[in-house]
Amino acid sequence: MTELKPCPFCGSNNVQNREDDGRYILCNTCHIEVRDHQGTDRQFEMWNRRVNE
Repeated sequence: MTELKPCPFCGSNNVQNREDDGRYILCNTCHIEVRDHQGTDRQFEMWNRRVNE
């Protein structure tokens, strides 16, 4: 499985892939989340994408 980068908004490493109300990635610090119904790989791609990279 792909490793999650720190939160793109607050920089926290306290992020996790959750499956309790659908699948999503959540930052436990600033509470931003990424949901995508196209699958986990797409969620990881969206979370890990950075404008300056």
